[in-house]
Amino acid sequence: MRQFFLVLICFLIFQPQQLLAKAENKTLTPLNIVNLTPANDKIESVTKQILLKSIELEKLNLYFRLNAGTQGRWKGLRYFLSQETNFGLTEAGVITGAYERLKNIHEPHHPNRSILKEAAIPQIIGPIIASIGSGVEFSINAYHQYQAYKLNLSPGLAKKRIYQIRDELNTLMKEHHQLIVQEGTIANLKTPIRIALAEENVLRDIINLSIIEYHYFHMDTRRLLAFQQSLYLLDIAKNSIASIANYVSYRSELHNISALNQPLGILTIISGSLIVATPIISRVIGKMAYKYHESHLDLPRTNEIDFANMLKKLNYDRKLLISLLNAVKEDELFLVSKPLSRMYLYSNLKGKFRTELNDVFKLEHRGVLAATETVFSGAFTGSTKVTNGCLLTVAGSFYNSKPYVTNSLLAAGATTYIAGNSLALIDNARIQIENEWNYQKQKKLKMLPRDQIYRRLDELDKTETLIKAD
Repeated sequence: MRQFFLVLICFLIFQPQQLLAKAENKTLTPLNIVNLTPANDKIESVTKQILLKSIELEKLNLYFRLNAGTQGRWKGLRYFLSQETNFGLTEAGVITGAYERLKNIHEPHHPNRSILKEAAIPQIIGPIIASIGSGVEFSINAYHQYQAYKLNLSPGLAKKRIYQIRDELNTLMKEHHQLIVQEGTIANLKTPIRIALAEENVLRDIINLSIIEYHYFHMDTRRLLAFQQSLYLLDIAKNSIASIANYVSYRSELHNISALNQPLGILTIISGSLIVATPIISRVIGKMAYKYHESHLDLPRTNEIDFANMLKKLNYDRKLLISLLNAVKEDELFLVSKPLSRMYLYSNLKGKFRTELNDVFKLEHRGVLAATETVFSGAFTGSTKVTNGCLLTVAGSFYNSKPYVTNSLLAAGATTYIAGNSLALIDNARIQIENEWNYQKQKKLKMLPRDQIYRRLDELDKTETLIKAD
């Protein structure tokens, strides 16, 4: 496949140049002169405007992606550190409390309440740190959205500009077609007109792909932002409840009030349930935001299959244009010198649609929320915490006067939660290490999302300069 594309690119670059060289050396004949009509000049002028407007559209796509969906280099690492600190402090506190209770499992009056009280302190601090980390990321996202708004690159403002460019391009394409019809009527020459119509199809394909590209960028940004912000808010909720629950535990041990195990258990159940639900709810909210904004986006709804079909159509139309140019007779080469000179520009405009649409975003999003539990690990960790909460509730509701049963239930609950929290601690680190490895690998290859986008913008600047100089 790679060899095929290399051969195609070489063909697109060198074959038109050979034909163009012949065209430039061609002397004017009466056939040439009859085709130099005002409409012909106007077609070239409109074609140039369409190309420049298409470049403007693609640039807007890329600048929108850079600003509206900003994901900083340290975003994943910051979030990872805040969550990992929480898991680590919680692990230390739970293990300390469980060990003290298990050590005295047959002597329920002997667990050292001072140790149990101190074991609750890191479990209070850890969730607070995690809540602050989530709040910071929530605020940074909001700030980036404000910056994008000031640059007229927020989703709402960019959408209006896209509509405007789309309408301008549609007007230019209609004018382009009318001029081709007019030129065909005046000159009555089939070959140049067929080439002009074939080139018009290529232009239309490029415009359609750029609009689809924006549709993808816009919807992806809306979905990602809704997912992230809802996840951060749910994180704050579950960690705040966890911190309050552990403060109740601290008060219970400080004043030796076993009845407080009941509210402690209820708060722990709520916190554990949110751990299970957070990755699921945030994804659902992201999908709902996608559907909502898609219904309010005045652009064609497309999917991967539609995009692949449009890419095939572009390739087909370009091959047809090339075949028509190759079939031009020598005494007509002068008439198609402009389309020949633009073949490389079409290749450059099309080149990286696919990688920009898929690979860049998959790479970027891979490390955005490195410390977020997967659905599986969240379900397991949350379930063990819910189990711990249930045992606390039972102990506080029915066994306040039975220290042996209470100690046994609390020891069992803490031991169960150790397993779930340990999985979250390890899985969190695993995901971050994997993402950092991928980041460094892509950085070495200079294939990071921002690198690819800036290279693409540089290519578009050069192409724009070539078109304006023509």
